[in-house]
Amino acid sequence: MIGFVLTCNQSKTRPNGFYVVDRFLQSLHEHCNYEHKIYLFDNASEDKFDLDKYKELNIEYTYVEDQTKRGNTGPWNDGVTAAFNDGADQVYVCNDDLIINKSINNLIK
Repeated sequence: MIGFVLTCNQSKTRPNGFYVVDRFLQSLHEHCNYEHKIYLFDNASEDKFDLDKYKELNIEYTYVEDQTKRGNTGPWNDGVTAAFNDGADQVYVCNDDLIINKSINNLIK
């Protein structure tokens, strides 16, 4: 299993935060040919990210709410630890605005 760790934040100063996470998740689902799990840490967003639509795509994920603005490194470290504890063979820490393409499969080999 491959772990992908990212944070998200949607607020008045970043109103498109969930949109960029959605694009990341869609691109990962479309291009990654390996079993994977998402570790999504919500960094104190004003609203909750809706992951229900990803259940239909059979995307496995762990969602952690309200990280009380710990920045990126705190949640990233927690996500890496969680992924390896879940048996991940590899873990990728990603910015939420990353768009995955088919070359991800070359990195994972």
